[in-house]
Amino acid sequence: KCNIICYSIMDGKLHHCPRSTHGIKLNRIPLLEKDYIDLFDNSINNKILRKKLHKFFYGYVPYIEACKYCNSGTNELKDIPAAEQEKKNN
Repeated sequence: KCNIICYSIMDGKLHHCPRSTHGIKLNRIPLLEKDYIDLFDNSINNKILRKKLHKFFYGYVPYIEACKYCNSGTNELKDIPAAEQEKKNN
């Protein structure tokens, strides 16, 4: 149900989602090969890279690993007013 279409690049890896990128960088989300394209991978030629990029941008991606750690697109999101603390339920 995610409606975020915002790619990001970090350390030469193109990711589907900034939350994925930063979660991986913080070692909170595992780095899975299906979830990114390594733009600096010299073992693939430009033709294969173009095919991978086309599939990445235009292919169907039902979910990535980061989706397991995200509540975007659900009813679990709630607004917290700026400069106010959220009350804890004990």
